[in-house]
Amino acid sequence: MTSISVDDLKLINMIACQGSFAKAADMLNLTRPGVSRRIKSIEEILQISLFKRTTRQLELTDEGRRFVEHTMAMEQLWIQAIGEIHNQKAELKGKLTVCSLDLIHRRLAQYCLTDFITQYPQIDLKLLTSYGRPEANKFDADLILHISPIKEQSFISDPLIECHWPFFASPAYLAKNGVPQHPSELGAYHTIECYDPEHESESGTWRWYEDELSHKVKIESRMQCDELEVAMHMALNNCGIAWLPDFLGRQYVAEGRLVALFDGKYADPVQIYAIYPRSQYYPSITQAFIHFMRYNKLFGEPLPSQYNATS
Repeated sequence: MTSISVDDLKLINMIACQGSFAKAADMLNLTRPGVSRRIKSIEEILQISLFKRTTRQLELTDEGRRFVEHTMAMEQLWIQAIGEIHNQKAELKGKLTVCSLDLIHRRLAQYCLTDFITQYPQIDLKLLTSYGRPEANKFDADLILHISPIKEQSFISDPLIECHWPFFASPAYLAKNGVPQHPSELGAYHTIECYDPEHESESGTWRWYEDELSHKVKIESRMQCDELEVAMHMALNNCGIAWLPDFLGRQYVAEGRLVALFDGKYADPVQIYAIYPRSQYYPSITQAFIHFMRYNKLFGEPLPSQYNATS
């Protein structure tokens, strides 16, 4: 053996996910001695040890962990490429269950789903609403759309769409309290915080993006809530400044009911992730949905600067 194949990468990734040569062998329909021999050959080619072997557990070495970060990304690209080719050759049919936050579902319904079901008439789509971070041990959908990835290695968290989070306030609030000139000044203003219990350590902190870096500012929340749209309506009612996805505020900025602060240039980019179980094969209908979402601008372009406040 003088080279490493795609099947070898899949084997390494499966062992890393399962934490066991035996479990990986069973998942891939291989013999256990054969798996051990292949890993030994791969380690000889790479001239590194990928795994620490003990009587009770199997762990990645530091070199193995760095290597697996790359092999998992390579496997994902390979599976996507195969899926796209398959999609072009076959009429897709079957059932697809997609779970996401309520506000993402509404964007899907408003902008994308009619076109998707028209393009794929043989796919039956089921939408489930999530009210928090998806749990790996309760994964009851083919695909989850969420604003944070799942870190468990048995799942792929594929960056799908980027949206931006500017700061919004009503013209009446700004007329009464003044317009901040930089995000670092936000701690001196009334702020409306959308509280996320999953990220309690970040409570009282907002982010902005400048010079290709993410920065933080401490805020004193006048009001807290756990729904983004509630925070938006508080801002509409002159209660303070809210940090929101730009697609929520776009309509109200155009109507003159909200102002996007700082000319929009400090808006923090946030990824929406497509999350699905890692397996040897990437289901074609899941691939089709992800591809469709990626190339249909679900959240639109960032707010145009002519709608934003500059002073």
